[in-house]
Amino acid sequence: MVARGRVDNIMQAIKFVVRRGAGNYERGLVLNQVDTGQISLTSDGTVALGVPRDVSLHLARHQVTEFNRDGSSLWITLADGRTIEIESFFSLGGTASNRLFISSNGQISEINFEAGSEGTLIAEYQGQESWGKWNPSDDLLFYDEPEPMGLANAPGGYEDETVSMLGTGLALGPSILTGAAAPAALAAGGAAALSALSSGQSSNETVEQTAGANTPSVSSNVSVSIATHLVETNGIISAGELADGSFTVTGKTDPGASVLVTIGDTSLPAAVGSDGAWSVDFPSSVAPVGEHSLVVTAQATDAQGNTADANGTIAVDTVVNQLTVTENVTGDDNVANSAELQSGLPLSGQVEPGSQVSVMFQNITYNASVTAGGAWSVTIPNQDLKEGAYTTHFNVLATDAAGNTATLQDSIEVDRSSPDAPKVETRTTYSTDNTTKGVSFSRQTEENFTVDQVNSDGTAQSLQITSFDDTVNSTTNITFTTAVPDGSTLVVTAKDSAGNSNSALMILDVGSGSSHDLTGFDLDAYEITAIDLEWGDDTEVTLTEEQVLGLSSLSDTVKVYGHAGDKLVLTGATQGETDNGFTLYTMGDEARILADDELIIST
Repeated sequence: MVARGRVDNIMQAIKFVVRRGAGNYERGLVLNQVDTGQISLTSDGTVALGVPRDVSLHLARHQVTEFNRDGSSLWITLADGRTIEIESFFSLGGTASNRLFISSNGQISEINFEAGSEGTLIAEYQGQESWGKWNPSDDLLFYDEPEPMGLANAPGGYEDETVSMLGTGLALGPSILTGAAAPAALAAGGAAALSALSSGQSSNETVEQTAGANTPSVSSNVSVSIATHLVETNGIISAGELADGSFTVTGKTDPGASVLVTIGDTSLPAAVGSDGAWSVDFPSSVAPVGEHSLVVTAQATDAQGNTADANGTIAVDTVVNQLTVTENVTGDDNVANSAELQSGLPLSGQVEPGSQVSVMFQNITYNASVTAGGAWSVTIPNQDLKEGAYTTHFNVLATDAAGNTATLQDSIEVDRSSPDAPKVETRTTYSTDNTTKGVSFSRQTEENFTVDQVNSDGTAQSLQITSFDDTVNSTTNITFTTAVPDGSTLVVTAKDSAGNSNSALMILDVGSGSSHDLTGFDLDAYEITAIDLEWGDDTEVTLTEEQVLGLSSLSDTVKVYGHAGDKLVLTGATQGETDNGFTLYTMGDEARILADDELIIST
């Protein structure tokens, strides 16, 4: 950026910032002198061409009267008659390849341009909003009121900021600086030049009137910068870092200068090294907890009394936001039963984006996955869940990007105590055709019973029954509304109050020597852990590893009852120990069969 022209009066210099990227910016003053210095956006200047730049001027809206384009240059006319040229602001095609902001009193607006006629520009102010935890425009902000201008020559005179002719969305009128006439007009009206120090620096210049001339000279004797991006190594103060009691702010000035650093109402002198590097420790009390930015000002003073100021911001982030937990396997009863936990216990919730989450469940830590939007989830494996009925507590630990931590404790009701598979004690038949009238079996606490009949196609359908609890004999007696024919296969199910269930397969066969292959039975909806052959004569049943695992998906174990003459075919099974009248057989890695010792076993 270069400005050309002259001034006829000594007027206040204007602060500016040029930002090339996050943490990479230059500060300086628009000087009241012809060609004093430059920030160049051209390839032959002090700053090489590269990514588009952001330029912020310390101006209020009422201090700007016109914008114009001359080739690739942007011309800004101020209310006091001065003009500023920003070279290479536009591409050759007229598109703005850089961004312009004006800022004062902690507010900042981006100025968007549309081309008017004969080089004029239509300007629209766009307020900049923050996102996340702090404002990304902090580097471009000026927090004080700009110096007043001499407005005697201003077109239209002074206008209040709230009714500025350059209010948001208001188009400017025709420019007095258009096309090739711009340089002449600037020479007549006066111009200002942009002069920059090294990255992050600012200076206070002393303006001296030269005898016999209208052009002032400028002497710059001290400089200062603030390295806010290095505070706590990353420019962010976390809760743990505040707990240390203090934090350090560093920067650079000229050797021999003194530096006074201010945050809020606290001003502290910095320790300055022989090379000009300075540092100062601030107590944690100047940084309130929460999520906000601290404005830091450093003022350097040299031995001649010249001063320079630099501003910066430090992000304070001491909290983890939005930490919540949900679990979605408990259904309406808020109890997770065996069936619901078959695939594990899923836990989920929300957390501040960019955080890490872990869950401590029954003394085991599990790392959760976190989406870009902050949704976290983890599944506790089924095998890690204890058996029985209990209430278990777990802790959710979240760590955000700044290193802050938050813990949330929750609990869940678990009931993995499934009832035993029903064991039929008696069967009542009609003497005329041996159809089954009803059955009875031992009752367990808080159980409800259902009976389904397996159809010829392998599917099952519910039977209408009436049930009577015999409290004296501790049995439940069931009568079928319609008699069940001989040769039928029934599924008798016991279900407890938590929704845990267990079923037994009952084969009704009074014929001698019948054979039953369960292939094709569609019984995946049941947890069948028992097969009862005691209600047939010389009944034969074949079981494979796949069938055992399909019938008893939770336990992988099936118990088979029978009497002498009944046969159980277990091809490829391995015999194990005998206990309490039942012998263990294994098939493959997981399938287990407990066979009644009275059964004939074929392997």
